[in-house]
Amino acid sequence: MHTQNVKTAAPESSRKMREGQAYTLSQMIDLFAWVLEHSRNQKQPAIFVPPVNGDLMVARSNELNETILIWTVDSWPVAISIPENNFLAVLSGIPA
Repeated sequence: MHTQNVKTAAPESSRKMREGQAYTLSQMIDLFAWVLEHSRNQKQPAIFVPPVNGDLMVARSNELNETILIWTVDSWPVAISIPENNFLAVLSGIPA
């Protein structure tokens, strides 16, 4: 997997990124899994509009032909996606 447009990283326990430091692939996968786990009991939107003031991190696997997208706002994760699988998970904050 190759990473592109990777913004910042923080200790994996905090889930908040520090400005100016890149995520490792391992940290991006961990963050993806964290958002996946915590979005399960939250209402998912019918349509997701990426936040205007957000950042996007991208990791691409040429072997699997998949792209992992992670959106953040103010350095906090808000959504994850694998577009090739039509997969999206959003931290909406609304109980399902």
